[in-house]
Amino acid sequence: MGGEGASKHAAALMRMKNAREDSRATRYLIEPDDLRKADAALTRAGLEIVGYYHSHPDAPARPSDFDRAQAWPWYSYLIVSVADGRAGEVASWTLAADRTRFDPEPVLLESVVTTEGSARAD
Repeated sequence: MGGEGASKHAAALMRMKNAREDSRATRYLIEPDDLRKADAALTRAGLEIVGYYHSHPDAPARPSDFDRAQAWPWYSYLIVSVADGRAGEVASWTLAADRTRFDPEPVLLESVVTTEGSARAD
């Protein structure tokens, strides 16, 4: 998984089911078994999980205290700010090893491949 300061490249995005029955608009949970299955499928394809993405409706693209409590230091966390149903600021973060803060990391958007198979250059 690269190391501290290593560049990461997301070759694909995988949409995961939100297992939260309560507060779906403000909280997201991936069931451990779903994550295990996704990781196994990616490994078979020669890929690995480099991070997670989610949106912050009507809030900045900065990690929340809830995000910090759920995060692991070795992954990237891409956050998209959404206002009035439209994507806005995009930022990526890594959790410090001591879990006290997130550090920003650069983001270069090359293209987006949707689950329907179409691509859009950004």
